[in-house]
Amino acid sequence: MVGDHRAGLAGGHVAPAFTDVLEVGELLAVEDPLEVGGVAELLDVAAAEVLAGGDGLARAALTGAAAGAASLLLGKTASAATAPVPLRKRAETDTVTAVAAVYNDPFPGSLGGRWLLFRNTEYVTLQVTGYFQIRWEPEYWKGLGEIILPTFTGRSGTLLHVASGGRRFDDIYTHAGAEPGQSMLGRPSVGYQTLPAGTPTLWHNEHYWLNGTVTVACHEGSAKYNLGLIERTWQNVYDDINSAADGRIGLIYDK
Repeated sequence: MVGDHRAGLAGGHVAPAFTDVLEVGELLAVEDPLEVGGVAELLDVAAAEVLAGGDGLARAALTGAAAGAASLLLGKTASAATAPVPLRKRAETDTVTAVAAVYNDPFPGSLGGRWLLFRNTEYVTLQVTGYFQIRWEPEYWKGLGEIILPTFTGRSGTLLHVASGGRRFDDIYTHAGAEPGQSMLGRPSVGYQTLPAGTPTLWHNEHYWLNGTVTVACHEGSAKYNLGLIERTWQNVYDDINSAADGRIGLIYDK
């Protein structure tokens, strides 16, 4: 039986009110954009990707409004690299700890992860100085419509979205048995899920670096999805974004 953790892990914590959503600058910037020169640094980091004139800068936690703001800020979006990409190596001083959570244990056949979020309002509060990954599984066969993106709330310290790896949501499957036009978001015989207007495409694996605490929460509507969270190392992240899954190198935001 799948473990279904219905109580907080730390002294009976309950699910928080998910209102303290990260600002777009906090999700995009390599350093805090409120610091002097922060926005300029962000633009410098993005410049090479922007000039490439590509087709999608993934941001797993953006709302539609935040994605629109990011689009205005960057002007263009970035394409994936075609050669190994660098990744800034940040501190990894302890192990990821779930200090409060409502989640499911992994089981045979489940998506990869240590803390699995399957239902609306399931959440995990992570504490670490190091990396973690969110693996996505859109369940278009269970529900179509617009995906309500997960939130990153109750943040203390620094949270950076550092990279995206695996396949993109809109990559077309080419394996035997796949329908023409099938992707992670759906297939013609069933239909498709969509992202909020203005949201760049997401990737199978979204990678983050955290120095502090953050709560990641699932917010399903009609479009169902699963999230798998797991601790990662810098080497894990680097290997994922350079694995060329389906011939595509991942995206990097922290150089």
